[in-house]
Amino acid sequence: MAKILILDDEVAIRESLGILLKRKGHDVVLCENLANARHALAQVGYDLIYSDLRLPDGQGIDLLRDLEEQCNAPSFIMMTAFSTTETAVEAMKLGALDYIHKPFSLDEIELLTDRALEQRKLKDENASLKARLQDVRGRRLVGNSDAMNNIKSMIRRVADGRATVLITGESGTGKEMVARTLHDESVRGPHPFIPVNCGAIPENLIESEFFGHKKGSFTGANVDRAGLFEEASAGTIFLDEIGELPMSMQVKLLRVLQEREVRRIGEHKVRPLECRVLAATNRDLEVEVANGRFREDLYFRLNIIQINIPPLRERSADIPALVDVLLRKHASAIGRDDLRFDDSSIANLVRHDWPGNIRQLENVIERAVTLAESSLMTNEVLPTKLVEAHTSTLNTASAFSAEPVSTPLSTEAFDAQEMPLTGNFDDNISLPHVLSRVREHDIKLESLLEAIERRIVREAIENTKNKTEAANRLGLSFRSLRYRLTKLGLGPVKARSSSSGEPSK
Repeated sequence: MAKILILDDEVAIRESLGILLKRKGHDVVLCENLANARHALAQVGYDLIYSDLRLPDGQGIDLLRDLEEQCNAPSFIMMTAFSTTETAVEAMKLGALDYIHKPFSLDEIELLTDRALEQRKLKDENASLKARLQDVRGRRLVGNSDAMNNIKSMIRRVADGRATVLITGESGTGKEMVARTLHDESVRGPHPFIPVNCGAIPENLIESEFFGHKKGSFTGANVDRAGLFEEASAGTIFLDEIGELPMSMQVKLLRVLQEREVRRIGEHKVRPLECRVLAATNRDLEVEVANGRFREDLYFRLNIIQINIPPLRERSADIPALVDVLLRKHASAIGRDDLRFDDSSIANLVRHDWPGNIRQLENVIERAVTLAESSLMTNEVLPTKLVEAHTSTLNTASAFSAEPVSTPLSTEAFDAQEMPLTGNFDDNISLPHVLSRVREHDIKLESLLEAIERRIVREAIENTKNKTEAANRLGLSFRSLRYRLTKLGLGPVKARSSSSGEPSK
């Protein structure tokens, strides 16, 4: 059944079309002028409009112009007894589906209506498919760490099954993304994906929201209503924050999962459960069971298959790829596709432990995009605490070993006791000795830091198989490492040979 609006100032035409289309099962609204038509269109959406060209308060083509900017405008068929080539061309340019002359036969109207509604159906299906494909492309698991590859492999293995899957992990790790990917890659992909935050629904409304209700079953139940499990149909329902579910509701959910059927409040009729159930929590449900806050039988019913998502700090290898995806997302939203991070800021992002996981990382990326003034983003657009923390780490824990350095400070590195420390430094640097001399003399910090950097870079290259691996170990790009070699005057530093005796690359 379609919703159709008939706009014509002639009563006979208006009513004859209305009778014909109502007999075909359509919902028809009759209007005699533009004002009434615009009021009707403002109330609800329509699938098809039949409009006369000449009206008491304007022209039908004016209404067509009103609809031109709407993304899901109804199909439009113009009717007139005063047609000209110019008006016909203008109507078609503005998006009219067809243009018919009065008088016309009812058979012609019936044929036009069927064709218009069929075209609209195909258009809607095509738009829905494009939106879904775009949505799926925008929703993908990012990263190729061992942990992420294991998750992707598990998803492929269980996607088409019916068994309940419990997704665990800290807040912000991407549990809903895993659930959506599991749904998208399954045979249920074309059907609905219904996410439900169990902690956001008031306790007295959870049962009605989950299972629906019959009209009059309680105060405020004015109509029959399907619950979320029914709305999911042959698709997937995702119960996020399942650990927040009250004990009284846990019992009812257990029964639904065991019997594979739902019953609306106030009804005796049971309906088969067609959807797949996925659940997620950032709580340790075994601990919750032990403390009496979660039913053990429900836990076993949910935990048929478990997918655990490690926190971001345990899969830092995924951070560069995540940064790239999140940067493109937020930069594109404001038309700044030229934005990119420099090597130093990427290194700081990778080194951070991200207690808020991907959610926190995305917030930092969005902030950086908002603050960016040039296309190359540096540490200036990152939170100050994040940069300072890792600058401190690099200049102390990384630059100086916590263990005593056997090589003493060389005589060439420092002048005589009474002279200020202004000379150049070699690689023989001991932190305790340097600190003791700083207390007594001035020192050129830049020279000291350059010597420290030279020592770190040389050590990395000599202890790895090649310069690419050394760059990775230092959190640098290969280009940045090559620049530092030139700047520090290291030239072609050779890597130490591997234990196999084969020359290093």
